[in-house]
Amino acid sequence: MPFINLRRKKVYYEEIEQYQSDITILFIHGGGGNHYIWKEHVNAFSENNNVIVFDLPGHGQSEGPAFSSIREYADIVYEFASSYLEGKKVVLVGHSMGGAIVQQMAVDGLNQIKGIVIVATGAKLEIPQEFLEQVRKGEFTQESFLAGFSPKTSETVHQKVGNCLAQTPVDSTIQDFEALNEYDLSKSLDKINVPTLVIVGEDDILTPLELSHFLHESIPSSNLTVIPDAGHYVMSEQPEAFQKHVKSFINKLI
Repeated sequence: MPFINLRRKKVYYEEIEQYQSDITILFIHGGGGNHYIWKEHVNAFSENNNVIVFDLPGHGQSEGPAFSSIREYADIVYEFASSYLEGKKVVLVGHSMGGAIVQQMAVDGLNQIKGIVIVATGAKLEIPQEFLEQVRKGEFTQESFLAGFSPKTSETVHQKVGNCLAQTPVDSTIQDFEALNEYDLSKSLDKINVPTLVIVGEDDILTPLELSHFLHESIPSSNLTVIPDAGHYVMSEQPEAFQKHVKSFINKLI
């Protein structure tokens, strides 16, 4: 299995190369997740582009511990992109906390970034203290879990996402949430100078529509797509619609 050593940690990744393309799509999972959340999209996007999915430290098959700041996560993704993907054009796709990481990297101005896709996220993401306490005590309820989905989402999708989240140690999830509580780029978004696609599920109550509207209004070269019948896990709830919009965005970058 492929690992790369970054900051004295073994970081797990999977790569599907398409030698005809000079663009690499780098998928970044959200808090408490791992690369598995993107698996159903790999084949669709690797038809015309290089694709990489990987596990952040403390998640999936990557060594821990997890980090306690979005800056640290952004720095290790930056190190991966600038070393392993040196000289290649990169499109960053990030979900939720992954979207925060992508925003931080775009604000910092990584030269390789050709465009970014930020999914179900915001410029500032605060986790309610009562929710954090639930996670700490192992009292995360089914009701809290289902709040992440549209009412129209199937049980099959619930199980798929639930299986992904269940693989992450509780300590890593708590670290992620604490990192999000400290994160705020609301006054820095005008520094993002690459084409940006903002995607949100119409029924997302965890990162509601107003957060995506703020991103769209604040990032100069951005477009906003609202996908119906989808909640916070929009890419899993409406995979075909997600792929269609992201592919269209990437095709315009080529």
